[in-house]
Amino acid sequence: MTKDERRAALVDACVTVARKNGLASTSGRDVAAESGTSIGLLHHYFGSVDALVATAFKQVEEADLEAARQDVHHAASAGEKLEALVTFFAPATGDWRYKWWIDVWSLAPERPHLQEAARRLSLQWRDLIRQILVTGVEAGEFECTDVDAAAWRILVMLDGFHVHASTGQLDVPLDHLRRWTSDALAREAGLDA
Repeated sequence: MTKDERRAALVDACVTVARKNGLASTSGRDVAAESGTSIGLLHHYFGSVDALVATAFKQVEEADLEAARQDVHHAASAGEKLEALVTFFAPATGDWRYKWWIDVWSLAPERPHLQEAARRLSLQWRDLIRQILVTGVEAGEFECTDVDAAAWRILVMLDGFHVHASTGQLDVPLDHLRRWTSDALAREAGLDA
């Protein structure tokens, strides 16, 4: 394998292990076994297991963000873009990607590679939401006086709802959660819910 192919194979092995075990329980030993290599090779290419785990997280979550951008892009109006975002964020049973976010948020204070990856991705999600709001304000669809604050509130709300749903903390059906989310986003955008 070339250097790039080896790096990609190690990242893919890390994704496989992390999907089974969760990011918090992903070990260099398990990734090395999955990829048929040694821990030494893993350290050679990434410097540390934490750097490899952060790279795997970033790769998967950047693909997720790009899929959301495409859904939003294909929606015609700003209101439809917001609805596309809610639909994309809608929790699903067994959503392993969001469980990764929960792991990353809990690990980030002690793992700088994960903290930086999560921070950059969160800012990109915030920017996507902000752009939807700006588009709506410019088109006269939305009345939102502070799009920066509204974008953060929307992201935090979506994350909070998703954490509760993906960890089984809600005692209401998911369709209620989706309706509440849509209502809250409509308020943030200055629309009637």
